Amino acid sequence: MAIQFVNNLQLNQNYLQSAAIENLGADPGSGVLGQLIFNTGSGELKVCTTAGSTNAIYSACLLYTSDAA
Repeated sequence: MAIQFVNNLQLNQNYLQSAAIENLGADPGSGVLGQLIFNTGSGELKVCTTAGSTNAIYSACLLYTSDAA
């Protein structure tokens, strides 16, 4: 069972180990600012660049692009 966090998670300058980014076949229609996804259709790691909960815009990060397209 996952732990629900209702506030921000403070790591005190520590880091996450074995974290996973959500894999989706297409960009979702809603999201939160800074949300990371991996678009398996385009093979791109993307970040949500709008603060609204509807009509979110996901921009490709220049960090990584796979050959999966």
